[in-house]
Amino acid sequence: DSPEFDPVKNLTFSVTGPTTIPITLYRPGELNTTFSGVVEDSAGDPLPGVTIHLLSQSNGPGIKSENYSVTSGSDGSYSLSVLPTNYTLTVSGAADLESFAFYAPSLDMSTSLANQILTIPLSLMAVTVNDSNDNPVVGAKVSSSVSCNQVPSIQLLPGVWTLADQTNTSGSAYPNGSSFSSNSVDTTDATGTATFNTLSCDSGASRFHIQPQSGSGLAEEYVPGPSSWSGATTVPVVD
Repeated sequence: DSPEFDPVKNLTFSVTGPTTIPITLYRPGELNTTFSGVVEDSAGDPLPGVTIHLLSQSNGPGIKSENYSVTSGSDGSYSLSVLPTNYTLTVSGAADLESFAFYAPSLDMSTSLANQILTIPLSLMAVTVNDSNDNPVVGAKVSSSVSCNQVPSIQLLPGVWTLADQTNTSGSAYPNGSSFSSNSVDTTDATGTATFNTLSCDSGASRFHIQPQSGSGLAEEYVPGPSSWSGATTVPVVD
């Protein structure tokens, strides 16, 4: 994990009189600092399966970049032991979450940053489908289509960096004032509910395509959803 230097060729120098060149050797990891904490959603619940990646910024010619990566555990926790330098931080979503990737342009790791809360603005949208007699519709295929014109401005790392400050982002999530869109599919459970993870949105649009099981006698339909959402959001549908 130590920087690698390119060999220097044809180096000439002169020494006059007694000269002492002090060299200190360190064991691997002895100089490392720690970046650790918990990944949470906007409701404060832990988020497992989120990837935290640190890439060291240029330290001069001949010095390789350092790459560190970890995935948050079942309790949302993460921890990385890294060399003390400046890094670009990337936080990206897991396969079962809404696709997103946030980038912090510079994270100073000259000293440890422990107990850092990484807050991801995720919202759980629940679509509950009932028939006209208020009975849950089980096994219906629900397709969601959401688009957002403005992601809420929040602090992803309090005191370190804020989503609204960033101009370098990609994936399905963008800075405050930009947009994202996504399409997901789920099947209603025994309570008639289909759930979708999406990023919170201050201004946008959503729509749901309800396809009941064949032979149920219920009609397929399109239902408009909310224009803004955060945290836990319930969308009732009567088929």
